[in-house]
Amino acid sequence: MEALNRALVAELAQCRPRYFVCLAFKSGDVLLHTGVGERRFLGRTWFGLGMLGRIGEIPANDKNDAACIRLSLHTQSDAILGEVAEIDLL
Repeated sequence: MEALNRALVAELAQCRPRYFVCLAFKSGDVLLHTGVGERRFLGRTWFGLGMLGRIGEIPANDKNDAACIRLSLHTQSDAILGEVAEIDLL
């Protein structure tokens, strides 16, 4: 079992980590991160949810993937909610 560097653990406790999530839909991948704006990571462009969305806890496993996660949208804009409601997620 590897031990984490104590200095790294202390530094991480003082910052807000950014999480990257690839949602694999039949129509193509949707790449999101928990920050704001577009970010390049692993040679791809990821879109920030900012304060509009939240990515729930992702269960850890050996493959670093999950069959199910919870995404939350926080907005009072009827236009945004209507657009999301039209998306076919299946």
